[in-house]
Amino acid sequence: MKQQKDNWVKILFSFAAPCKGKMALSVFCAILSVAGGFIPFWAVYEILLAFINQNVTLNGILIWCLVGAVGYLLRVACHGISTIMAHISAYTILEGIRLKIADRLMKAPLGEVMGRRIGYLKNIIMDKVEDLEPPLAHMIPELTSNLLLPVAIFTWMMVIDWRMGLAVLIAPVLAMIPMFFLMRNYNSQYAAYMEANNHVNSIIIEYVEGIEVVKAFNQILPDLADALDYCWLDCLFPDVCSVFFRNLWKCGKH
Repeated sequence: MKQQKDNWVKILFSFAAPCKGKMALSVFCAILSVAGGFIPFWAVYEILLAFINQNVTLNGILIWCLVGAVGYLLRVACHGISTIMAHISAYTILEGIRLKIADRLMKAPLGEVMGRRIGYLKNIIMDKVEDLEPPLAHMIPELTSNLLLPVAIFTWMMVIDWRMGLAVLIAPVLAMIPMFFLMRNYNSQYAAYMEANNHVNSIIIEYVEGIEVVKAFNQILPDLADALDYCWLDCLFPDVCSVFFRNLWKCGKH
């Protein structure tokens, strides 16, 4: 029977059922945090406007300084609450995913499991699941809040003067041009990096598992020795990483 593959976003958020409230609270606090970050700028604007209009008073300056301080405290407090709620939700989701993978692995055919290298399984259970943490803990609350208010400001500027609104779009468009050239070979380079990463994971885990034999008999298994030579002497990682992490690799060599 042909299995239908659900959308990966739908599958991912199915694990978020136990923490929907925390995720919603995280997004709401993130929006308040970004809004609070604009309040000090508004307070400084009002103080400058009072000086320009020559109707400044000490009480007025103190009031707007207090408003700016409250806005800053609101930003810090809401950002902290949002970060805590987002990370609690993210690691709750990761726990559910890993438990589901372990349950599925226990029911998989033994031949299928034995046919996979241990580095491949480790990469899926540990690394790939861990890669879901940044979008869950950071992108969902922070991206939502950081996009919502700029869109609102852009709409406000379009209402004031459409030319000011269009001028705001110049910087993002110019920023996308170098990003396009940097990311055009991303898929092929990332695939090569992940293949090398799986291979190195397998070698390291096999070496750790065979360390008792190495210490007891003072020798390395032939297959393991060949794998280590392939990994390090043939410079598997330098060749692959020099393309994917070129700047980091240069810094690491020095």
